[in-house]
Amino acid sequence: MQTPNRDRCPRIDGRFRSPLRVADMSEQPEPTELPKPPEAPAWFRHISWVWHHIHANWDALMKAPVIVSLLVVAVVAFFGGRATRDEQHDIDGQHISFLQDQITAYKDRLQGASPDEAAKKFSTLESALETANRKIDRFMPDKKRHLTDNDKNFIKSHAQELKNITAR
Repeated sequence: MQTPNRDRCPRIDGRFRSPLRVADMSEQPEPTELPKPPEAPAWFRHISWVWHHIHANWDALMKAPVIVSLLVVAVVAFFGGRATRDEQHDIDGQHISFLQDQITAYKDRLQGASPDEAAKKFSTLESALETANRKIDRFMPDKKRHLTDNDKNFIKSHAQELKNITAR
């Protein structure tokens, strides 16, 4: 016979039960309503609506004029879609060839340089351009130059010397 385990509690009839017993029913919360299932997506509702009407009107749909008209619509839709797909395929092909031509032109301009090398060249050119613009601005500023009073006095005092220099 097995010896009772300390984790077990004796029952009235002498058998043992687990200490993890169910609490009194009075302590349990009231049962809640089950959550509603999520609503079906719109596309599924449309398909089920169509299927319901097809199933409900099956006898009427299986008559010869309806079948012939459905076949005609299916054939027109098939070939119309195929023509549209072929046009789109041609447009895509033209777009791909245009992009390949652009890539080739860029490779020719870069003369086989990698993108990092090209970026380095561009940054070097930009810095050289900025330096050249600063030099131009220093020698030919956008604003008109005016003589200061000191400059005017200097020219008046040395007018005779300047006339002699320009006369030569």
